[in-house]
Amino acid sequence: MRLQPDGVLRRVRISQEGEDWMMLDEEFGIALVPMIIPATEGMIEKSLEKPAEVPVAHTALLLPTPNPFNPSTVLHYQLKSDSNVDLSIYNIRGVRIAQLVSGSHSSGRYDVTWRGCDTAGRRVASGTYFARFQADGVVQTQRLMLVK
Repeated sequence: MRLQPDGVLRRVRISQEGEDWMMLDEEFGIALVPMIIPATEGMIEKSLEKPAEVPVAHTALLLPTPNPFNPSTVLHYQLKSDSNVDLSIYNIRGVRIAQLVSGSHSSGRYDVTWRGCDTAGRRVASGTYFARFQADGVVQTQRLMLVK
């Protein structure tokens, strides 16, 4: 890091796990400018064709996108280890209206789309709904807003 005499940090080089170095510029707030560094002895070359799979750190229900939504939203979750998963949608009264995921899944990242329909396939009304996630001893709830 470089701290200027006026006390302002103007340019900083950062690295993600020592691999990709980028320059942060003051004029853009936190804008990233990639720098090409010539390979030297001891450096490891990685292919950009296939992104590296980052291991899952913990089991969690992540933020849905988009939210608020119309007509559908994608629920994202990750599993640190193999486990049984239950991901269901509840209305404001606490009644389960749809079960999106049920059963055993291996560790990894998953996405499931909820199209604003109940178990019978009928479109539900605009309003607040809750996605309840249970897996690997973790129970989480996310609020969903369906707007029409």
